[in-house]
Amino acid sequence: MSTGGRAITLLWAALVLLITACSGTGRADGAGDDAADFTGSPIKLVVVTSLTGPITVRPEVAAGAQAAAAAINAGGGVRDPAGGPAHPVEIIVCDDRNDPNTAMDCAHEAVRVGAVAAVGSFSFTNGAYMPVLSKAGIPSVANYPLSAIENADPLSFPMTNWQISNFVPSTIAKSLGKSSLITIGIDTPTLRATSPMIDEFSESIDMTAATLYIPPSSKDYAPFAAQAAAADSALRSALNGTQAALLLQALAAQGVDPGDRVIIQVGDVISQEMIEDGTFDGVYMFASSLPPTDRTNPGVARYNDELDRWGDQKTPRNTVGIMSWAGVHIIAQLLDMSSELTSAELVRQMRAAGEIHFDPVAPFNWSAPIAASGPLKGTHDYTNKVALTRVVDGEMRPVVEGFVRFDEVFSPRS
Repeated sequence: MSTGGRAITLLWAALVLLITACSGTGRADGAGDDAADFTGSPIKLVVVTSLTGPITVRPEVAAGAQAAAAAINAGGGVRDPAGGPAHPVEIIVCDDRNDPNTAMDCAHEAVRVGAVAAVGSFSFTNGAYMPVLSKAGIPSVANYPLSAIENADPLSFPMTNWQISNFVPSTIAKSLGKSSLITIGIDTPTLRATSPMIDEFSESIDMTAATLYIPPSSKDYAPFAAQAAAADSALRSALNGTQAALLLQALAAQGVDPGDRVIIQVGDVISQEMIEDGTFDGVYMFASSLPPTDRTNPGVARYNDELDRWGDQKTPRNTVGIMSWAGVHIIAQLLDMSSELTSAELVRQMRAAGEIHFDPVAPFNWSAPIAASGPLKGTHDYTNKVALTRVVDGEMRPVVEGFVRFDEVFSPRS
């Protein structure tokens, strides 16, 4: 690890003691703590995500960022480079309503208020917000890049690699002894565009692949479950939590038991509650961080503790929330070492940091995109690793130790 990477590797024990010693943060709008306690100007971070709209909603993205800001402010805020009063972190949440025009409005608002960065953004609007931010020199940090625009923009700094979520299921299936994979997802332009790449990657590791497209208007998953059940293939759900649960119900009606069949699901969009109630028992999960239920990990424990202290007991907790939470903390740490509190200085710090280890997120390196060829060539992805678990009795249990590369066959735990 580089010196920069070491500088922002968390010393968990010291940080937890610091936060415990501080008074409770409470819950407040915006910063998550009373900005009146500070005389320094707030460091504004904008979260662009969907809180309402027809496709999906991601309140956990906002909650993670706000809880992190509350903890940072309770700990004294961010150091002033000139030795002046400390600065609170202020989170501005903008609901894009699953609408690209609204997402662009969110980005214009970020420019208007002088945001240092966008953080944790999770938007299904094909990256409509990113060009506006980029033109203004505002980075998008710890975002969940769901579009080619976000993957290619040099001011996009994700900690996860959305691209590999399309390919790692093939590696998982092969590692578990399967020779073919069926992807089941809603028929969208994104899935249509990625399916040929999934086929190409599968072939490169001697796997075969196919895709079952569910019409967006379909309420009955039974016909698709019947097709999937009839094949002797691993099954990959490219669905969000509610949709994936409906698919599992339809598969169960066809006699498919996840305990006996290799079923793979991206865990980033599955809530802790859905795991604990047994909905996904038997399903293999891959995600950009360790699961929010693994409190033996110091980072996971801190994430949950900070949400509890902020007063949020209702918002789903998952790895998408962990990403935004971690992003706010990392931004604060980098600015704490900066010569000025600007977007340009934050970008400079990110590009110079080297490999960053921040529990419970997979290691990543914003200094340079990962060396990649084939379907990942030209993307601005900074990690090639995921965490892999299997849900057993309402718990996500590790299938391997730590993190695995998306393109390397592994030996699962016995």
